[in-house]
Amino acid sequence: MEHKRLEGIIPAVVTPFDEKGNVLYDTFSKHLDYLIKSGVDALYPLGTTGEFPSLSVNERKKLAEIAIKKGKGKVPVVIQVGDDNPSTTLELAAHAMVNGADGIAVVTPYYFNLDGEELFDYYKEIAERFPGLPIYLYNIPQVTGVKIPIHTVERLIVNYDNIWGIKDSSGDFSYLLDLLKLKKKYPHFIVLSGADKYILSTYQIGVDGNVSGFANCFPELFVSFRKAFIEGDEINYERIYEKILVVCEILKDGSVLDLIKGCCRIRGQKVGYPRAPLRRLSLGEEEELREALISVGLI
Repeated sequence: MEHKRLEGIIPAVVTPFDEKGNVLYDTFSKHLDYLIKSGVDALYPLGTTGEFPSLSVNERKKLAEIAIKKGKGKVPVVIQVGDDNPSTTLELAAHAMVNGADGIAVVTPYYFNLDGEELFDYYKEIAERFPGLPIYLYNIPQVTGVKIPIHTVERLIVNYDNIWGIKDSSGDFSYLLDLLKLKKKYPHFIVLSGADKYILSTYQIGVDGNVSGFANCFPELFVSFRKAFIEGDEINYERIYEKILVVCEILKDGSVLDLIKGCCRIRGQKVGYPRAPLRRLSLGEEEELREALISVGLI
């Protein structure tokens, strides 16, 4: 199987739940259709925005199957399979590979504060178990408490051809610049940013794409930004970027997940609610969100 590279605008797909916390699989499928029709470049389900820690293994498998099937022949789909339990990560990686994913993303284990050597061994096992499967490291230390050292990233690149890239959601520009230095040494290595607020700066310094939580509710905004940037239309992409900054402010940089889902609901994308222990917006908060979006012309 020939796997496609991840690049461009890649929604970190939300997982819809009903008011009782049941997964809404049909709603998930329809949301994927919406994102694909909006012109996104790839799909990244079951990450942080997808609430993967709140999902069972079977739920994660079923959602992965839906996403892979939806993307087939249309856009690459990379499944986030990382878990605090290494055996679960391996099980989900095998499932993603068998079902035809274009790759897997693997967040660091997030309970024990692993050092660089321990992280190398962790990713080494995954890389050796699945030599034909593209692997993207996932660095989000503000959530996991674990940062993947640059020297560990380089060791993995050098030793394993299937370490294709990294998604960095740290918001740490110094770290991102170090990743881009690695990219100069190893041009095949893919560097993705997960920080919507800094999308202009990250594109200017050479990232391959952006894994965006806010692209769930405003995919057309991010798609048009990338198009304008690629075309060198500075006036247009700066204008769109100003709108993206407003979105980031209204949605509190993603710190309240139901702001993203609430924005989707307000814009007509019925993506349900978060699963406990994450909280839902109150009726008053959702109305405030609606008014904020109207006031700046986003709906």
